[in-house]
Amino acid sequence: MYLSSVNTSTVIRLTGVDSSKFLQGQLTCDVARLETGQWTWAAACSPKGRVIDVFKLYKQQTEDFLLLCWSEDASQRLLTHLAKYKVFFKCELRIEPELECVGTLSRHADIRAELDLYPGWAILGSHNQVLQDVKQASRRRLSQSLPEHKLYWSELIVSSGTVDGANKDNRGHATLGALRSRFASTKDDDYLWQAAMLALGIPRLDADNSESFTAHALGLHSLGAISFSKGCFTGQEIVARTHYLGSAKKYPVGLAVVEETFRSHSETGNDRLFLDGSELDTFLTEHNAKVLECIDMPQVIADSSSKQSDPSVRSLLTPFKRICLAVLDPEKI
Repeated sequence: MYLSSVNTSTVIRLTGVDSSKFLQGQLTCDVARLETGQWTWAAACSPKGRVIDVFKLYKQQTEDFLLLCWSEDASQRLLTHLAKYKVFFKCELRIEPELECVGTLSRHADIRAELDLYPGWAILGSHNQVLQDVKQASRRRLSQSLPEHKLYWSELIVSSGTVDGANKDNRGHATLGALRSRFASTKDDDYLWQAAMLALGIPRLDADNSESFTAHALGLHSLGAISFSKGCFTGQEIVARTHYLGSAKKYPVGLAVVEETFRSHSETGNDRLFLDGSELDTFLTEHNAKVLECIDMPQVIADSSSKQSDPSVRSLLTPFKRICLAVLDPEKI
């Protein structure tokens, strides 16, 4: 198992009697379907149907939600957007710096069952994810070419300080310290988390890409991030029209530079494998592709002689020298 040594998400907290109603009118997912302890992929769109950010929405309690964003920049961007629509709702938005998100990678779907985790931690994983209306795997992922096709991720939400007047739970924090000692990860190992997200085909938007793509161009329907039956939300008309008229022409495609032996034994559908970086660069140029994110794997990960925090997880990613997620028309590949 891999346990991140850095905060893998920043958290926005929404509380108040109108929290559910407010989010239902702003996000692509069906907030009303979430039960306490469940989460879903979600996105906020502009009135023109362009995605501002992609994030995870977790229902902590009734009218108490956590929005887990990729970075502090993404949190601020999302907070600024939502604040414009919050004026007529009785709810409060704020960043929670005292909540720490710890990312894990494993071959097991349920991290709580795999490890003796502290019971007070909230866990986002495949076992408590709620899918929306569309569940088809409309895009292949690089992870499907990995050995055994198994790579699961989770995020643990841990209180690292005082939240709403409650003191930090020292027992939970001690448990986290023990886990980090057990699965010691280095700065180089933290590339594993980013690389895994790309291999799983999960888009992350920076400031330059925010409001540049529709929800379908980012493949959010195949992540279960969109509900087409919930009713209106900001940007809903464009999202629905794209879906029902079949006008989406571009989707995220996973690209990777890999070892030759790995390429010869792998099938990846629309995803593409290359033997050197120049081939990948030429492909991106020829297809006028928009790169969402690209990671060059550090040599310490590819080097089998280096210290391994968890060989079973690291071995899934060692064939990759570069992983890239780009938006393009897969029919023209």
